[in-house]
Amino acid sequence: MFSRLKNLLAPPVFADEEQTRLARLLTSLLRGMIVVVVVTAPVLIALMPASEQVFLLLISVAAVTILVGLFLVTQGGHVRLASAALPSVLLVIVTVGISNLASLREGVTSAYLIVIVVAGLLLGGRGALVFMGLSVLAALGVLSAEAYGWITPTLPSTGLRTWIVYSVLFGLMAWLLALTTRSIREGLEEARRLSLERRTRERMAQALQRVGAAITASLDLPTVLTTVCAETCAAFDADGVAVWLLAGDAATLQAIAGHGPSAERLLGEHVPLADPDSIVARAVRERHPLVVHNVQHAAEGVPQLKRATGAQALLVTLIVKDTQALGALVIFDTRHPQRFGAEDLAAAGLLGAQIAVAIQNARLFEEAQRKTQELAGLYDAALATSGTLDAQALLTRLYEHVRKIMAPDSFGVFLYNADAEELEIALAMESDEEVPGAMGQRLPLREAAPTPRSATPATSPKCATFSRPSPLRSCTTITRSA
Repeated sequence: MFSRLKNLLAPPVFADEEQTRLARLLTSLLRGMIVVVVVTAPVLIALMPASEQVFLLLISVAAVTILVGLFLVTQGGHVRLASAALPSVLLVIVTVGISNLASLREGVTSAYLIVIVVAGLLLGGRGALVFMGLSVLAALGVLSAEAYGWITPTLPSTGLRTWIVYSVLFGLMAWLLALTTRSIREGLEEARRLSLERRTRERMAQALQRVGAAITASLDLPTVLTTVCAETCAAFDADGVAVWLLAGDAATLQAIAGHGPSAERLLGEHVPLADPDSIVARAVRERHPLVVHNVQHAAEGVPQLKRATGAQALLVTLIVKDTQALGALVIFDTRHPQRFGAEDLAAAGLLGAQIAVAIQNARLFEEAQRKTQELAGLYDAALATSGTLDAQALLTRLYEHVRKIMAPDSFGVFLYNADAEELEIALAMESDEEVPGAMGQRLPLREAAPTPRSATPATSPKCATFSRPSPLRSCTTITRSA
């Protein structure tokens, strides 16, 4: 019941901040005036002569009815209409009251000041000037009517009644000044907020521009990610930024770049993607950006993240290329527990998209470089092996070129003898050294991996690939660690 009444009396909210501020001010004025009339009217009626009590009661009822109607109009969203109507209604009520109950010599005349102040609050400086002029004309009209005998004030002045009138007017003026002060303060706060938002947008736009320039200027992924982290830290005025990328098995996240002391301590850390306590892993698993406030007291977040960063607030946004999750961008703030909001998430999402582009470009460039190096290595190997007829020298040169291209852990060449159906170890290398006792060993095909016999002529030795426990320790012809 109480919550429903509170919602009913609450001012409406609009998309326009200025209209919302005006609705809040107008609602406060209407509620306050309704309370003032309801509380003071019975007291004044009781002090009135019997002949004037009915007239004052009618004015009070009319005033409350009109004020309630304006309140409902405001709740309906017609704020501008109600703002113009309220000072007009007050002007009419004050003029009618002075004309019938008092004269311009009474203290109630100062109620025109209330009309002018209300008009200034709701309609601005021009509204105050307009209603100041209307109040002057209304007072002049009352004075002229009295002079010509058209109206005769019937309410004699008494000390108690005058004190009550002045008390009400003083209270209304103080309340209006308080509303004015609050409105000015809210306006200043709104101006500061808008100025901060503008500076933040400018800073973010500059950061995005510099990040884009870094992506186009270099294809070296560590350099690009370091630049992105530094620019993100500056754009968000954060204390640390880290980039976590999925490892090759897509089951582990690794911190590979960071900026700021709190983030650099995380470099090299690994977090399983299935870790239920990691906020970073959770964001990547659920494909959804996350914000955590009061990190030191939150249930989420791996222990090393809390210890290493000392963060009070975390923002985690995804690094996604098309539909593939590549990792996450994590922003730390060690000063403000309630630091990040929806706008920060949106801005971080733009940076995450640019990081994804940088990663994709770097990987494509790395793949192109690798293929180029392999082709160049194969060409060099062909040149090197075509210049010698010594089999052992040829195989050694072949190994040297393969080592430059692939950096294998183990390397072996086996010659196939079709007549004897066996393999002969022509070269066996492991960790850049020959495997002792392996050279010249003959392996029957029944002990080696099956090799298509029809593909190997009897007069021509061929290289074969096989798997055997010893002496090559279960290696293949060329093996390379992941």
